[in-house]
Amino acid sequence: MCLPISDLPQKTIRQPVTSGVGGNTFTRWGKKTCPHNGTVLLYSGYMAGGSYKHTGSPSSYLCLPPDPQWGQFDDRVHSTGIPISGAEYEFDARDRVKFYGTEIHNQDAPCAVCLTSRSSVVTIPARNQCYAGWTREYHGYLAAGHHAHAASSDFLCLDERPEILEGGQANVNGKLMYFTEARCDNLRCPPYVSGRELTCVVCSK
Repeated sequence: MCLPISDLPQKTIRQPVTSGVGGNTFTRWGKKTCPHNGTVLLYSGYMAGGSYKHTGSPSSYLCLPPDPQWGQFDDRVHSTGIPISGAEYEFDARDRVKFYGTEIHNQDAPCAVCLTSRSSVVTIPARNQCYAGWTREYHGYLAAGHHAHAASSDFLCLDERPEILEGGQANVNGKLMYFTEARCDNLRCPPYVSGRELTCVVCSK
């Protein structure tokens, strides 16, 4: 379901975050705002991507802005195009309130593109704290598509307290998100534990 632009926080960068050379961007998945640590909101938008049903869908998740601009277009639906669908939280078969503090199943997901003055940004799986000398932008749980679905997907770091898009509770599906968990086949256990959900952290320096 599409939402009015007013549903999302709007901010335009009018001045550079840093007076020198450097800086970087990152996407905060599942949130409408950026961390309050010197980062600046470039835009807040809608998580989206190719449908989980389509074998030809690109793997990446997108953060679509709320104010698209069009070039030439043809409004007929074409079978040869790559359909872009909104992203929806799944995380079934678990107590989602335990992990995320609220019930988010089947809700549509927001995202925020953030600018930091720090030049290097890295997403570290299986940790919720940065290594020494790095600044934590945000942390949460590592998410991806379902292993049995036709479409491939990237891993992403979903914020530990994800927000929802108002009016997006219908079970429409599209681009989906699930927990990732360790498997003790040839993964080193310990330190990993089979079946345990993986955390993640986004760090900058």
